[in-house]
Amino acid sequence: MSDFNETNLRGLTYEAAAAVVLEYATALKKTEQATAAAREEEALWKRRAALALEKGMSELVAPAEAKVTELSAKVASLEAERAALSAKVVRMKEQLPLLKMGAKSVDTDLLLSELTMAAGGIPGDEDKANAALKLDRELGSAGADAALEELKRKMTGGS
Repeated sequence: MSDFNETNLRGLTYEAAAAVVLEYATALKKTEQATAAAREEEALWKRRAALALEKGMSELVAPAEAKVTELSAKVASLEAERAALSAKVVRMKEQLPLLKMGAKSVDTDLLLSELTMAAGGIPGDEDKANAALKLDRELGSAGADAALEELKRKMTGGS
């Protein structure tokens, strides 16, 4: 999943978006804790390697240094993951106020569709309904015009 799609909260309600942000923030916190634990373990193995070297136990130095190298890579990986999660959380938090404001706005297209369905119409057929209304108005005004002409003739003919 691309980074944009992963952090794009559009289309979610404010509550759903806040839940997504909370999940990412929780993952970020767990990653920070794992990084701290890996650093402590790395420091422990560095001390063990130094102690083995100091005591002249060369057979223990190489495995201890290998463990330090392994833990250094793990710390680097966790740091990269932490940085990525942190950036995602920041981007998502920036969207929350917009979603909160958007929740108060009205989706006019949705409202039109709902009103059309409530009136017994089919959503998307608004153009047909508008054309029918226009035709009714024209026919109604043509009928009114004809009635007005008839009245004028009666008045002119009768006077």
